[in-house]
Amino acid sequence: MLEKFFKYGFVQILAYGIELLVFYLVISLCSECLVTANILAKSSAAIFAFGSHKYFTFGCKDSDKIAGQAIRYSLLLVMNTFAATYLLVLLTSETNLLPILAKILSDVVIIFITFLLTYFLVFNKKNSS
Repeated sequence: MLEKFFKYGFVQILAYGIELLVFYLVISLCSECLVTANILAKSSAAIFAFGSHKYFTFGCKDSDKIAGQAIRYSLLLVMNTFAATYLLVLLTSETNLLPILAKILSDVVIIFITFLLTYFLVFNKKNSS
C-alpha cells in the first residue's frame, strides 16, 4: 500500500498543478467566482487523475469495470469538492489568507482522507465491478 500511496502522491502533484492553474486562471478573470473556480479546477484535475490512478497508481487494466469505477470516483469527487470548497470559503471568510493559499491549505486537509477512500472504495479489486 505504501508504493500505491507514493504513486498516488505523484499523480496528485501533477493533477494539482492542473487544478491550481485552472483555479488561478478563473480567479484572474473573475475574482468573485471563488466557488465556480474551485469546482472547475477540481473537475479538470479529476479527469486527468481518474485515468492516471486507474492505470498507473492502482494498476486496474480491466476496461470492462470502468463504469463502476468512474461512478464511484465521481461520487468521491463530489464529496471531496464539497468538503474542500466549504473549507476554502471558511478559510477565506474567517482569515486574511489569499484565496490561492486558502485553497492549498483546504486541499492538504482533504488529501489523506481521499487517498484512503479512493484505495478502498474505487480501485479496490473487490469493488471494481
